[in-house]
Amino acid sequence: MTLSRSSFLPAAATNGVSPSSVSMAFADWADHLIASPSKQAELGQSALQKWLLLLQYGHHAWQGECAACVEPLPQDKRFSRLEWQSLPYAALAQAVVLQQQWWSEAMTGVRGVSGHHEEVVEFCVRQWLDMASPSNFIATNPQVLRETVATGGMNLARGFANWSRDALAVLDGGRPRGVETFVPGRQVALTWRRAGTASRGRQWRCPTSGLRCSWWRPRTTTFRRGNRSTGSSGWLRGR
Repeated sequence: MTLSRSSFLPAAATNGVSPSSVSMAFADWADHLIASPSKQAELGQSALQKWLLLLQYGHHAWQGECAACVEPLPQDKRFSRLEWQSLPYAALAQAVVLQQQWWSEAMTGVRGVSGHHEEVVEFCVRQWLDMASPSNFIATNPQVLRETVATGGMNLARGFANWSRDALAVLDGGRPRGVETFVPGRQVALTWRRAGTASRGRQWRCPTSGLRCSWWRPRTTTFRRGNRSTGSSGWLRGR
């Protein structure tokens, strides 16, 4: 039996992610959240506290120097540049961090939700929030605005040209420019998976994505622990 090209279109459209699996995870989370009035009250109280913190920060920030009401995660460098420390962008960054904290509280700690489904919904929501971050839009990113003024808009023209080139290459069945430099076994690690480790509970939790991955064995005699991996597990571990 041969498969036509159209058979692979759904997988290509979702980048290999099963919509059914994601829907089941969110249904599990939503059903248990609806049945948990205590969790709903906790989230309502948290939202009120964060809103008051943001209002207090905005009030003091307009009067002069004011310490941040919340700090982003150590690996979050989106708002670390000096341009983000002045109003109104500083208040916008504080609102984004507070919002992400609230959604993390909402996605986790719901009694009855399976651990795997909790990880899926938290990961998906975090990606959606990152996509909607003000650092990804021209009008709300002070670094981009400053560069646009300095170059007379040429930075936007170069960015659009780069995007168009890569988009056309992908639509034509090719690959974006630059991926050819990541050669398996050289710039990208190759590993053997240790059979049966997952069933014996030998799993490790990624500190960045929160996902769990199995232990892997390197194919080479020398390698560096903690190197970033190209897989969804986030990090490569060996023994």
